[in-house]
Parts: sequence; structure tokens; C-alpha cells
Amino acid sequence: MRFCPIVATVTYCFWTQLTWAQVKPSERPVRKITADTAVTEALKNNLSIALTRVQRDMVAYDLQSAYGVYDPTFSITASHSDANSVSQFNSGSGVNQIGSTSQYDSVQQSISGYAPTGLRYNVGVSFAHSFGERGATSFDDYTARVGVFQLDQPLLRNLWIDSNRATLKISKLNRSASNLDLEYQVMTVVRAVYRAYYDLIYSEEQVTISLSAHELAAQLARDIKREVEVGKRAPLEERQAESQSQTEYGNYIEAVQNRNTVENRLKDLMTNRYKEAYESRIEPAEKLLPVGRDVDLQESWKNGLALRPDFRRKFLETEMRGVDLRFARNQMFPGLDLFGTYARNGLDSGGPFNNATLEGAFHDIRRNSQPSRSIGVVLSVPFALQRERGNLHKARAAREQVLLQLAQTEQSVLVGIDDAVGAVGGSLIRIKVRRLAREAAEEALSAEQKKLANGVVAPSEVLRKQQDLTRTRSQEVQAILDYNQALSELEFQDGTILHRNNIEIQPAK
Repeated sequence: MRFCPIVATVTYCFWTQLTWAQVKPSERPVRKITADTAVTEALKNNLSIALTRVQRDMVAYDLQSAYGVYDPTFSITASHSDANSVSQFNSGSGVNQIGSTSQYDSVQQSISGYAPTGLRYNVGVSFAHSFGERGATSFDDYTARVGVFQLDQPLLRNLWIDSNRATLKISKLNRSASNLDLEYQVMTVVRAVYRAYYDLIYSEEQVTISLSAHELAAQLARDIKREVEVGKRAPLEERQAESQSQTEYGNYIEAVQNRNTVENRLKDLMTNRYKEAYESRIEPAEKLLPVGRDVDLQESWKNGLALRPDFRRKFLETEMRGVDLRFARNQMFPGLDLFGTYARNGLDSGGPFNNATLEGAFHDIRRNSQPSRSIGVVLSVPFALQRERGNLHKARAAREQVLLQLAQTEQSVLVGIDDAVGAVGGSLIRIKVRRLAREAAEEALSAEQKKLANGVVAPSEVLRKQQDLTRTRSQEVQAILDYNQALSELEFQDGTILHRNNIEIQPAK
């Protein structure tokens, strides 16, 4: 029967050493960093910020592409064709149709484009050479044309806005929205860095508190063991003290593991190369301090509605839907387009006794002996306008939806700020209460230890007071953590977190 306790003791020692090897501090070099350093490294290396920045650049490229609608297009067309027909008698008319052979070469050059008023233009030159035979007669002609071939200006539908200009306006708004998205992402990461940094300080405090609790329980267990050996205490009291010692040791192991997890979370925010960051341990160079700061709900509300990028983005979305609505309204008008053409034409014809030349055709153009021009309007009216009406109703609903989302976001901002202000005030009060509770627990433990030394109380009372002290120490640190976290959350909610950290984001070009 004595073999089982021995085995249990050996097993316990083995697992204790193994667990200690897993949780004890490693030999890696230690980096002590401040919260500002953590934020600075996160701004440089955080992958979420990098991804959002790339997305912002892609939106800027979309805007650059949208401006391409105004780029003129140069085109040139060269062609050759030939046609042959044989002589044949038309029995119906009694006329003998003479066969012909002809060839046609042409070159056309033009510059076409689109103007901000919706005007479409096409300017260019063309020349052609046709030659061949019609029966016994040969021909050889050069023609040329220079000038504005076509202008087309909408007067109702597509006058003040069309699909191209709507796309360009929305692309501009999207670029502004992408800057706000990056700003919001930076704010989110900075808040996460502060939370992780404060959590790391708190977790180290918890390691210290847990180790202190274990040492107190272990010392009491050793004292009681000596008294049991001399017959002053019952063996049951020794087992109770040893049980509490091992419980506190388990709490210490858990605190160390939690601390390592929080450190990894902070590293994940600060670096884009975790393997390199793993080579060193991070320790905070600051302490959790209840630094008092005045907070004003009305001022925070004002800041939140003026600075929060997610709220400002909703205004841009409202403008986008306004562009869609304006375009949909314009499409309800009939199409009324003004068009005009102008050109200078030239012709040089040759025959059996003279040769035509291109220079001869351009001679007419220089003299402007064969100008041509035209002007007119085209009216087009869809009968039912079902598609246009459906698009208009949808655009109105979309704008109403984004207006409701704007109101919803505004209310969310106000509620979030109110909650954060309340959390700051509440946690500051809890700090004072928890400090008084911890001081009272220290006094109570000291009194119980004296009573135990005089044999007045049982060890279980001291164990209970030790547990009370450990709990109140942890609660005090938790209250200080909550206060610092609440301040950080308030800075996020009212949009001042970047300003308070002197962070400025350059907009996309």
C-alpha cells in the first residue's frame, strides 16, 4: 500500500518538471518596447494595413482608367477591292449591258473621341484611287476628303450626365472612399495594438500575482509540514495546504501560457515576418497606470461625427447613389441629338488621254471648290420606358437605403461613444474600490498569519485569506486594465485615436 504514494510522488515530480520546462522563460533575447514603438512598427509592417493600401491603389487605378474615356482614338484603314462584270443582253429592256473591270484602293485616317459635354466627334482625311474600264472606256479617278466628318451632341438624354460621366463621378467618390477605408483600417489596427499591449502588461502582472500566490501557499505548506512532523498539526491540514499550493502553481502555469498567447497576438500585429519576430521575446517597457483624463460626452460626440471615417464614408455612398439617381432621371428624357458634318472634297478624273493624280484632287481641296456640309437633329422616343422607369425606381430605393444606413451609422457612433465614456468613468471608480479591497485583504492576511503563529486559527483560514488577497490583486489590475482599454476604445469611437498618436495618412494620388 505504500508503493502507490511513492509512484504518485515520482509521477507528480516528473510532470512538474516537464510542465516547468514548457512554460519557463526561454533563453531568447528580450526586447523591451513602449506602446508608441509597437504602434510605429505595426504601421510599417501590419499585413491588414498593407492589403488595404493595395486595395486603395487599385481604386486609384480604376479612376485613372475611367479618365481614359476622354482619350482620342486614332485609326487608319487601308483597303483594296476589285470588281468584274461581263457583257450581257437584258431581254427585258432590250439593252446590251457592257461589261466592266474596276479596282479601288482607299486609305482613311481619323481621330475620334468623346468630350465632357457628351459630344462625340470624328475628324480625319481620306483619299481613294479607282481605275478600270467600262466597256471601251477606261477611267482613272482620285478622290480626297478632308475635314470634320461628324459631330454628335445630345440635347436631352445624355446631355448633363451619361453612363461614362456617371462612371467617372463614382470612380472619384470611390477613390475618396478608399482613403477613408485605409484610415479606418489604420484606426482599427492601432486600437488592436493598444489592446494587445495593455493585455500583455496585464498578463505579466497576472504571472507575478499567480507566482506570489503559489509562493505564499507553498511557504504555508512547508510550515504546516514541520508542525505536523512535531505533532502540532493534523496530517489533513498538511494535505489541504499542499493542495492549495499545487492549485496556485497550476494557476501560475496557466498565466504564463496566457501571457505567451498575448505576446504572439501583439507580434502578429507588429510584423509581417513572424519567424524573425519569434527569435526574441517582447516585454512591455511601461506599466498599467490609472492616469486620469477628463472626458466630455458632447465633445466626443462632436468629434465622432466629424472624424469617424466609416461615418464619413456613408456620405460618399449617399453621393454615389445620388449620381445613379441623376443618371436614371436623365434617361427618362427622349433622345434628341444634334449632328453636323463638314468636309472639303477633291476629285481628279483621268481618261484615255490624261492621267489623274492625287495632287489634282488635293488642288480642289485647297481651293475649297467642292465643300459639303450638313446639320440636323435625331429624335428617338421609347414607347413604354419600362426599363428606364424600373432603373429610376431602383435608384430611388438605393438612395433611400443608403440614407437609412447613414442614420444607422450615426446612431451607432453615438451609442458607441456613450458606452465608451461610461466605461471610462466606471472603470476609474472600480480602480479605487479594488485598491481599497486589496489593502484590506493584505491587512486581513497579515492578521490571520499572526493568529496562526499563536495557534489561534486553523491553516484553512490563512489559506482563505491568501485566496482573497490573490483575487483582490487580480481584480485591481483588471480594473486598471479596463480603464486603459476604455480610454483607447473612446479614442477609437470618437475618431481621435490617429490625432492623439500623431498619425497622418497620405491620400491616394
